[in-house]
Amino acid sequence: MRSAQAERTLAGKRTGRARGDSRGRGLQSKPVALRICLVTPHAWSVPHDTNEHVAGVAAALRGRGHDVVVLAPSSRSADLVAGRRALQEGRLQDVVALSRAVPVSPRSAVGIPVGVRANVATALRRGDFDVVHGFDPAMPGLSYVALLEAETTTAATFVDPERLGFPARRNHRDRLLARIDTLLATSDEVAIPGGRRSTFERGRIDYDTATGVATAYPAS
Repeated sequence: MRSAQAERTLAGKRTGRARGDSRGRGLQSKPVALRICLVTPHAWSVPHDTNEHVAGVAAALRGRGHDVVVLAPSSRSADLVAGRRALQEGRLQDVVALSRAVPVSPRSAVGIPVGVRANVATALRRGDFDVVHGFDPAMPGLSYVALLEAETTTAATFVDPERLGFPARRNHRDRLLARIDTLLATSDEVAIPGGRRSTFERGRIDYDTATGVATAYPAS
């Protein structure tokens, strides 16, 4: 015959099971697969350190069950034809070439063609991505446009800090930074008062969260 205390304990356990009480057995949750867009301004058809980094990130994310699409320029006509077809059909998979790479001048900022902007906007709209992650957005190209056009969570990774002066006008730079939810770098980030610091082999970027301004400092 059970004691009154034992009966109360047993009743409590039954109630917990009936209510789906997870105490004592751990929280059971399933990983959520995301649709992620990685964007690079560098021609995918030409070897580049940033593209190698993007390819590695894409492979790692796919290994975790996420659906990853890379948007990139290309110098190959076949890639551009295939990219145009993917946009028209709305089937964005693997790597999609949207345009030729925007030429970069070390002495002046270069405008981004309207056609490039339109292709990026179309890809983001038809891709229905959960996250848009631009690499090297501080140079004219697809990443810069994608971060401005994205209507979802955004991230930016600065791999090459040499072109941090783009866009030339400060209000345009501030607009870009305002659209980035998370700033990343290929080296460790350390917190600094009022913002974040991203360090590189050739310098660092200080990001002031209060003003939304990023300042680049070359390595001494």
